[in-house]
Amino acid sequence: MKQRGKVTIGEVSAFLRGILFYEKSSIKFFIGVVVGLAFSISVILSTIGIMNGFVLSLRDGLKKSSGDVVINSRFGFFTKREAIGKVVEELKIQQASFFLQTQGFLISNEVSKGVLVKGVDKKSYTTVTELKLNFSGDDEVVIGSELAKAMQIKLGDEVVLGVAKGNKRFKSLPLLRSFRVSQIITHGIYQKDLRIIYVNKTIVQEMLELDDRVNLVTMNVPNDIDEIEEFISILKNKLGMDFTIRPYWREYSGLLEAVEVEKLAIGLVLQLIVIISIFNVLSFIIFLNEKRVREIFLFKALGMSIKRINHIWAIFIVKLWFLACGLSIVFAAFFNICLENLSVFKVPGEIYSLGHLSVVLSVDEYLLVFALTMVWLIFISWVGLLRFQNKQVLSGLRREFA
Repeated sequence: MKQRGKVTIGEVSAFLRGILFYEKSSIKFFIGVVVGLAFSISVILSTIGIMNGFVLSLRDGLKKSSGDVVINSRFGFFTKREAIGKVVEELKIQQASFFLQTQGFLISNEVSKGVLVKGVDKKSYTTVTELKLNFSGDDEVVIGSELAKAMQIKLGDEVVLGVAKGNKRFKSLPLLRSFRVSQIITHGIYQKDLRIIYVNKTIVQEMLELDDRVNLVTMNVPNDIDEIEEFISILKNKLGMDFTIRPYWREYSGLLEAVEVEKLAIGLVLQLIVIISIFNVLSFIIFLNEKRVREIFLFKALGMSIKRINHIWAIFIVKLWFLACGLSIVFAAFFNICLENLSVFKVPGEIYSLGHLSVVLSVDEYLLVFALTMVWLIFISWVGLLRFQNKQVLSGLRREFA
């Protein structure tokens, strides 16, 4: 065998055949090490992916119920012709919807529940939120899926909506009006699905005696503006202090920030699982070096130095890392399928805001987790291989035949 130059594929294959694949026990040990390391990596991937999936699902549900930006006046109701309407025309905002939002209660099957009533223009609101609302008549209402479950309401059922008659007569008896449920909708967020109902805007204005006034406007960021925050800054400069402007995630901003912090913290803590699995890799290498000392002596007698043997071990570790990373992707995908399809993994929406979780990972996150695993693997394996650097093989043989 050559003493200099790169380690050849033939040398690696011959060494591994003589050391690794000589006995079934070694092969079983090897499979266990790979599966253990892959499972450890998949735990980190799945944890990060679940948090990503939570954030993305939450943001998507929030955007469906409010668009990119929501604006309301500090002084209550306003008309479309006032300041906001002029800004919409000036900035050439194509996707904007003026609507009403008020509190009320829904009555069905002798049960009443407090709800958030949204009086919307179906066409403009659908354009902004991409939430397909289906009410064609003034006597129809759209309700959330969780609200329908809680009150045992089905499509076509008659319900009664009660609201106050307006600010001037707030203390008087509420106005009751019957509607037919034309659609049961899902936002993807438990609280939204439990509370929100949609009614034609003109009907809510009539019930509240508000003429053509509204109290909220939702809009999407124009194509020529890159960021929502940038768009909000422009609107604040245009509208001044009379209006409150907030992005769609403001309601859950604290929760979203907490998830990002916890994702980093948990990712670092779970590195301990990978480290433990890497010690199993080291144990496997030590096991083979101790158990196959005669074979190693044979390779050395044929001209292979200890340094060259360590190089082969390094190549073996890299191959093991590739196998473990590939298998971890399979484990993470399988776990995602279980989360999305098995009822046992369904989470209580009233606690987690979402009924189901999913694993969502970017290529950068895969590479980061794999790279950290490789760093730990190289470091711990290097420390272990130092043990064999100065060890005389003959001393191992004497112990073997003693």
